[in-house]
Amino acid sequence: MSLISAQKLSDIDHEFSSRSKIASMPVEERMLAYQRKVEQTANQRADEEMKRWKQMEIAAIRMAEREKQEQEMRERRKQVSFTRIVTANK
Repeated sequence: MSLISAQKLSDIDHEFSSRSKIASMPVEERMLAYQRKVEQTANQRADEEMKRWKQMEIAAIRMAEREKQEQEMRERRKQVSFTRIVTANK
């Protein structure tokens, strides 16, 4: 038997044993296990959403700063251009 087939059989055995363990558990324990699983999934989703929100906030701040810097550069260019015109007319 090849290594892959042995691994597949081992995986199947593990899956079957874990399912049979769950089926033999009392209803209360199964409910608690399910509740823990649901809570873990909810926490993971909340963490992912928080990370996504933080990334979007950081991107928005960076964009606002970039726009602010571009506006400042436009103002400075206007001042330099105006200064050159004034000094050239003297």
